[in-house]
Amino acid sequence: MKSTGGKLLVFQSVLPSVGIGALSSREAEGRTNISASEKEAHKLLQPADKILKTMAIEFAEYQVCVDVFVTTQTYVDIASISVIPRTTGGQVYYYYPFSAVSDPAKLYNDLRWNITRPQGFEAVMRVRCSQGIQVQDYSGNFCKRIPTDVDLAGIDCDKCILVTLKHDDKLQDGSECGFQCALLYTTVYGQRRIRVTNLSLPCTNMLSNLFRSADLDTQFTCFLKQGI
Repeated sequence: MKSTGGKLLVFQSVLPSVGIGALSSREAEGRTNISASEKEAHKLLQPADKILKTMAIEFAEYQVCVDVFVTTQTYVDIASISVIPRTTGGQVYYYYPFSAVSDPAKLYNDLRWNITRPQGFEAVMRVRCSQGIQVQDYSGNFCKRIPTDVDLAGIDCDKCILVTLKHDDKLQDGSECGFQCALLYTTVYGQRRIRVTNLSLPCTNMLSNLFRSADLDTQFTCFLKQGI
């Protein structure tokens, strides 16, 4: 897939213990660290091997999106396995504890939708703002090579990219501020397209108007990602 790019579906049921990127169980370490410091416990949320990050960047450079289906009843170190899907615009489907009786239907439906849903490849996204506002950071499953753009080896209708904005100038009450999201991508038919979404919002200095228009789901998602 190095020369063409595309999508790679990986099905896994045990901890990868052989070959490049082999992992060892950190389950026992996690149990012994229950009363340990927050810094030590946070290590279990980070990849165990740096080579996985290197592999993920290579996949992203060759425009290969990786989706992982984990059907397991044991520990598989999701924190390490998810590095590649997270960097390539992919997704992790986690079925735990997997039941051969009740879960096959869900696995089938998830796999079917993964293949047939509207999607694109080789995507590059940039968000622009009007004067007084600028993009501070992006969060989501992507690879970022330059500060202004995010690269997605795969993009689909279920993907969500969180954009954190900040003020760099004073905004006048009652004025309008504009936002533009431009996405350049390749369709499944090989056509190169660009999709542009524009949004204009009023500025206010009243907290009541701010809270009335706030999206609580987005706010909580932002806080959760920052906490992890």
